[in-house]
Amino acid sequence: MFPPKAQAKADEILGNGKFVPGYKREYFSGCTHGFAVRGDMSNALIKAGKEGSFKATVEFFLAHL
Repeated sequence: MFPPKAQAKADEILGNGKFVPGYKREYFSGCTHGFAVRGDMSNALIKAGKEGSFKATVEFFLAHL
């Protein structure tokens, strides 16, 4: 859905300090769209992705609110 070439282009467009408060793309290997809300918690990769996504979201809000 978001191949490496498209990821690189998005990073080029949004990165390099162009936007405040900043741009950081998170990638969780082995996860598909919707993993953070309806992922299979018995799959270790999806569980780690969900936990990482939650942690990144909380850290963003703590830093910028």
